[in-house]
Amino acid sequence: MSREFRSRSRVATLLLLIVFASLSIRNTFAQQIDVARFIVEGMETPVIRVIEGCIRRIDKEPQSYRRYYELAATLDAHELLAEATTYYQKALTLKPDHLQSLYNCGLTYEFLGRPEDAKKSWDQIISKDPQHPQTNFRIGEFYFRKGALDEALACFQIFIASQPDSAIGHSRIGRTLLQLDRPAESLVELEKVLQMSPLDRPTLVTISQALLRAGNREKAQEIQQQLKDDDFLSDSLILLDPLRTEVAIRAVNSTSCIARAENHEKKGEYASALMEYELAAAGQPNNARIAHRSGKVLVALGNSASAIEYFDRAIALDSTFVDAYHNRGVARQIAGIRAAAVADFRKVLELEPGHPFATEQLQKLGEL
Repeated sequence: MSREFRSRSRVATLLLLIVFASLSIRNTFAQQIDVARFIVEGMETPVIRVIEGCIRRIDKEPQSYRRYYELAATLDAHELLAEATTYYQKALTLKPDHLQSLYNCGLTYEFLGRPEDAKKSWDQIISKDPQHPQTNFRIGEFYFRKGALDEALACFQIFIASQPDSAIGHSRIGRTLLQLDRPAESLVELEKVLQMSPLDRPTLVTISQALLRAGNREKAQEIQQQLKDDDFLSDSLILLDPLRTEVAIRAVNSTSCIARAENHEKKGEYASALMEYELAAAGQPNNARIAHRSGKVLVALGNSASAIEYFDRAIALDSTFVDAYHNRGVARQIAGIRAAAVADFRKVLELEPGHPFATEQLQKLGEL
């Protein structure tokens, strides 16, 4: 479920004081962070419990920036964006050079429609790591939207220097060069995109524009006719909305994303793990195991409804994926969809007779 959808569907975000006696949280914590329970339309009880768990851990380690970051990332994952920025900032109060908090806080500001604040957050990263690729990409997007094309180009070039196989990076450089009226150079970059993705239609649109500016009208018209014949929609000119490029930035480096995600999982940093799995999925959209791992992380975050969607995708990609059926059954059980959960556990036993966990679940449900 997208940020935009969840933000629209949120009826209210109520910040209530936790009944500290029931949660065994000390008053010192209440004074320090002035936070309690977040109630959102559609938020499941397990999600609230995850948030409460974050709060308990802060109470035990009130000077730990990681605990504030954990709470911020959890709120961020559940579309409580304004609240998330508050706790990213608290993490940064304790550790001003925590780059992930700075980066995530910038992303959240951007989604909140506060690009200037986003850039301020990212500028702090650049002051510490001038070559930071993802941050340079983001700042490049900021400059591009502002029309500061030379600055945008410099940022995109820093990004591509460390990500030479990034299609989105070459695409951005190509578009920026075209806006700078340097069509010949633009075509060089855009051709690199086509080498990676020969049927990328938005890139073909931009190439046709570059060819026109370069004076090659015949070739430009040939491409435009091809697009018309393919019933190409004009809104493809969007060419990857800047607010949705995070998934594309490191798509070509899916293996690294998966490794980072697994590391986050081991540490219980599920929101960060989910982000990395989404990045990996951009590069491997038909990888059932990435979809499955994303579903497992969502279960850990308490979002069983979204988890089921990911397990559905994993099963659609691999109809014999035993673990996906089992974990979808678990998610359905949490969501109260008993009959569907039983069906999933039975499917597991069909594919793998004697599967211990499926057998145990069916026994608990009184189905064996």
